Formats: sequence, C-alpha cells, structure tokens
Amino acid sequence: MLRVVPFALAAVLGLAACSGEDSSGSDEAGSTVVGPDDSECPLPVTFDVLDGWSADRVTDEEAAELAAEGFDQGANFPSGMRIACEIRSETELSYLRVFTGPAALAAKDPEELLGAVASAIDEQPAIPATRTASKSGVDVVEATYTPVGGLFQVRLFLAAGPDGVIVGRTAAIDDEESTVLRPLHELVLSSLRLPN
Repeated sequence: MLRVVPFALAAVLGLAACSGEDSSGSDEAGSTVVGPDDSECPLPVTFDVLDGWSADRVTDEEAAELAAEGFDQGANFPSGMRIACEIRSETELSYLRVFTGPAALAAKDPEELLGAVASAIDEQPAIPATRTASKSGVDVVEATYTPVGGLFQVRLFLAAGPDGVIVGRTAAIDDEESTVLRPLHELVLSSLRLPN
C-alpha cells in the first residue's frame, strides 16, 4: 500500500517508482531483484535493491490520487509516464520512486526526457546530466541537483529497454538521509539490466 505523506514532506523525501512487490531472485548477496515479468509490477528494465528494501506497487487509483493532489507530477510530465512503485525500507522515511513510460519514450533524447521529469516534479529549469552504463551494459543517464529554492538533494536516473523506460528519483532531506539512500541508489544503477 502506498504511504501518502503531506506534500511538503513528499517533495523532500520522494522518488518515483515502478516495480514488483514480491520480486524473486538475486544477482548479488543481500539484494532482491525488482521488476521481472512474473512480479506484481514488471518493468522494462530490472534491477537489484538492498536486503531490507522492497517494492510497493502503486495502483492506477493511487497514481491518479497522487496526480490530483499534485504529488510529483504536473501538467508538463512526459505523456504516458506514470508512477508505478516505491522502493522502501521499514526503518527509513526516505524512498526511491520509479516511474515507467511506454516504448515511444525510449526513442526520445534521454537527457531531454530526464530534464522534462526534473522540470515537472521540481520546476527545475535545467540539469547537468551524465551518461554511464550498468554492469550489464544498459545505458543510464543520471543527474544530481538541488531544486530551485530547495534544501534537499535530488538524484534522478533514466534507463530504457525495448518495451519502455524507467525513471528513478530519490530526494534526501539532509546528510543522514543522503547516506541512507546512497548505497541503494548505487546498487540500482550498477545492476540495471534488460529482463530475461
């Protein structure tokens, strides 16, 4: 079940997400695979999360409720992209949100697409993006920034597969939250891969 928090707190702590709740399998010790086809919420790209973190699916009804309340996506949000799940730990307030979009978005310039997400969520006019690749060779575009007028640090990443794209977002309210989220974020980026 999606945990809805007040908007100001959500803006500070949020990240977009799309993945399966009871995903199975693991490629690394102490990690769980998110997003395979047989999971509750399959993704166009799969990845590992740390032990103790799990993916809570966001239903269509919950996504519509969030959009109506102004949570994390505005009128300029890329067409067809929606929040699908939140990666959470029972012991932490911070979380990773994963958004997913159709295959048509994979044909767009990934830096422009990531910039559109940053603009829609954080009203960020421009972000410096870098291109990397996961261990399996999936291309990743990522960016780190502090929103205009904000006090927290946002990390965004985008990866595409044959059937669509995912965008992940974390936001740390302080150094402690940043420390909590960093290993999760880095494991996700390094483990991104196409579904089997």
